[in-house]
Amino acid sequence: MSAMSTSEEYIGYARDVSYVAGVQIAVSLLQFARLPILTKWLGASLYGTWSLIWVTIVLATPFAVLSLGMTVTRLLAAEKDVGRIREGFLSVVLTVLAAGVFVSIILILCSDLFASSIIGDINSSHLVRLASFMVLT
Repeated sequence: MSAMSTSEEYIGYARDVSYVAGVQIAVSLLQFARLPILTKWLGASLYGTWSLIWVTIVLATPFAVLSLGMTVTRLLAAEKDVGRIREGFLSVVLTVLAAGVFVSIILILCSDLFASSIIGDINSSHLVRLASFMVLT
């Protein structure tokens, strides 16, 4: 194997950074475009309920993910052995899946409590159950 030159490494790094930046910009634009669409279609009351459910999802997701995304990036980036990369990735995916299932079960079991304390209406507990499935995905 021949070693890559320094300029090829920099070009590869710049290309990878530009891919990540492009995806983050696209996601930000889609989230920005989502706001007027939801406010027009849902109305003020349903949009407020949707916002509360979205905040619940945003607050519960870090507990489900356990911040392992950055861990994978830092630890597996320098790894060259495909078997070790596969093993590390699958162990992180299974750990995040197990934590996500746990957080979703907690949200389902406590949906009445969360609906009454967050939304202010116990009849909206079905929305918290829906949020629990969104956290899992």
